Amino acid sequence: MDEYHKLAKLITYRLTGFRIDALYDQHALWGSFMQVPVTFKAVFLGALASLTCILAVDHLPERRTAIYPAPNLSAHNFVEPTASGQVSWTNEEKLHFQCNMISQEGYSNCGINISLKNDDKNFDLSEYDAIYLKAKLDSPEKWLRLFTDSWLNEYSTTNANAIQIAQALIRATDLTQGVTIDLRRISIPDWWIQRFTDAPIKYTYPHFSETTAIGLVLGAPMELGAHDIKLEEIAFVGRLITVEELYPILLAAWLAAFLLSVLLRFITIQKRLAQERLATQTLSQESEKYKKLSMTDPLTGVLNRNGLEAALSDFYKDLQENEQVTLLVLDLDHFKNINDKCGHDIGDLVLKRTAKTLQNNIRQSDYLARWGGEEFIIAVRNTEATGALILAETLRQRIAALDFAIDPSLKVTISIGITTFSANDEFEQAFKCADDALYQAKHKGRNCAVLGQEITAKKKKLA
Repeated sequence: MDEYHKLAKLITYRLTGFRIDALYDQHALWGSFMQVPVTFKAVFLGALASLTCILAVDHLPERRTAIYPAPNLSAHNFVEPTASGQVSWTNEEKLHFQCNMISQEGYSNCGINISLKNDDKNFDLSEYDAIYLKAKLDSPEKWLRLFTDSWLNEYSTTNANAIQIAQALIRATDLTQGVTIDLRRISIPDWWIQRFTDAPIKYTYPHFSETTAIGLVLGAPMELGAHDIKLEEIAFVGRLITVEELYPILLAAWLAAFLLSVLLRFITIQKRLAQERLATQTLSQESEKYKKLSMTDPLTGVLNRNGLEAALSDFYKDLQENEQVTLLVLDLDHFKNINDKCGHDIGDLVLKRTAKTLQNNIRQSDYLARWGGEEFIIAVRNTEATGALILAETLRQRIAALDFAIDPSLKVTISIGITTFSANDEFEQAFKCADDALYQAKHKGRNCAVLGQEITAKKKKLA
């Protein structure tokens, strides 16, 4: 048995999160409940609230609608036309009337009829459970009849006088003390069913949704003599809400809670995904940032040696067979003297202005890199020797024309070595040829461009 008990405790804990032992310890029970997932807590508390609502329905205050006393009440008293008697108002405003029966010939009765219509709309008595009546009665009658008149919408299409009459007997002693008549006690009299033989079977039961009037009847037959009746109170009584009405509300509440939980879950997931996307984007941006920093010269903003090597790798892949490429190696003339004479700040400014000028005078498809110190490299596609010399001369003139306002006497010139090569040639060999041409430009007096020798075609190593 101990093994079964342990197994039961384990299963209970796995399914609900509660420890059976905790049921005997209030503090431990609360602690266990707080450890249960939020979803389970919400379902548990919702079920508890629903059960509380169902149990509390019968204990809610009643809903009460007063019919009398009330202003603008439409009422009339009556006596059966075939009866030998009279009816008169003692005080019409207070619904106080008298009946005087002279003989019991015919169907003798007397009573009062109170209209429930409001702006040609009938009263929905089906929303209530009972009718409360209280009256002062000075009469030998021991019984009275409560009656209701209801309009039958469907039946009225075939019978213009389709007023359903329902009634219930009331003891006179109860009426004087105040009596509550349950609507379930009210029934259709046999004489109405026998008179309207063409009425559908469903109309042999009371229908209160279109009630037109309510009233009291004495007699049938009535005792001879005077009968004095004064109504004191009429009210319709019902529950604020019935269990039948509560169930759809609870169902709607549970459905709304479920949809809300799904929506909140969806929003939470979307937020989490957005945060993950943002984190991924941030990491990607950071990675791109550091990748760019690793390939960019921090001073001039152009490619550094690593960046040029990575760019040339793609550059070579895009080259067509025997496509001509020009490589320009540029060096600032007497740059050491600039640093020594003007300082490194001016030297840095010269490098930045030179890089910017070079970048502004080449195409977007060309590559510019700072190879190191004051040396720059430009790789240009689809350019032969003649075009390369024109480009080099343009760059040389633009650099020579730079104006440094901080020192008008400062003049910067560059020497350029040029070589052309194709997709099948090694970059290292092309660079060596361009560097040799640069060396020649230096020996020619600087501030000039020299076209180096052609490169013997070889299979490139950098792909």
